[in-house]
Amino acid sequence: TYFIVGDMAKEYPALVRRIHDAGHTVGSHSMSHPLRFRALSAERGNAQIDNGIAAIAAALGDAGKAAPFFRFPGFGHTPAAHEHAAEQGLMVWGADFPADDWKKIGAREVARRALQRLEAKGKGILLLHDIHQRTVDALPTILAELKARGFRIVHIVPASAEHSATVTAAADWRPGSRPNLPPPVILIAEVQDPEGDSIARKTAMELCSLNPPMRETTGRYARRHARSMRVAHAHTETASTKVATLKVGPVKGMQAKGKSSKVAHAETTTVRQPDIHAIP
Repeated sequence: TYFIVGDMAKEYPALVRRIHDAGHTVGSHSMSHPLRFRALSAERGNAQIDNGIAAIAAALGDAGKAAPFFRFPGFGHTPAAHEHAAEQGLMVWGADFPADDWKKIGAREVARRALQRLEAKGKGILLLHDIHQRTVDALPTILAELKARGFRIVHIVPASAEHSATVTAAADWRPGSRPNLPPPVILIAEVQDPEGDSIARKTAMELCSLNPPMRETTGRYARRHARSMRVAHAHTETASTKVATLKVGPVKGMQAKGKSSKVAHAETTTVRQPDIHAIP
């Protein structure tokens, strides 16, 4: 599902049509992606929503080709904006975890973070940004690994006469079975070591999970490191029973928890939204 910024749709209308014609779902993502969306007045916030949709409709040549799906820029939102979105018949989307692809990291690290976080949760909505080359380069690895690990990708489209509405309550999504796969084989050449630490100093768990080593190995850092390794091991023990089914339905944006992480978690809201259909 693509959430396209209106300014981008105006600049690259042929690309928007190509995305739609390839069978992908096209949603909207405001007109100019103001990161301080919460600081906008109700009028300006509503204009960001409406103008972004209009730009996408113009690029597609038909307003009916755009899905009634919307994502707030930077997950910023206000009660007034949620009310306006509901009045326009929009379903507001969030995400369960990012791959940090807007940061200055390589494609391999984008893939590692995406897969590690998905394995930890077992399912959910993964946030990626197609504007970055590192994301484009990481996608083949992400898709191949998801398939190899027994996950399913769910395509979400608006409900229609051909596609009846799918139940959107999370409790009604039944996770399927995943095969018991052997642990992946990781070559030494594939282990990123951005801080210059020697591979020989990495523990077996660090090599298997590609986690960077802690800065210190004594005192409170050592205890914290030991706890994180136990948690990582617990996730490894249970991951084989989980399946990536998509949490559908309206969600609020992720809440910031400081400069070190732009997004942290997603919460649900109860604004009435359009019906959707999930295609495995």
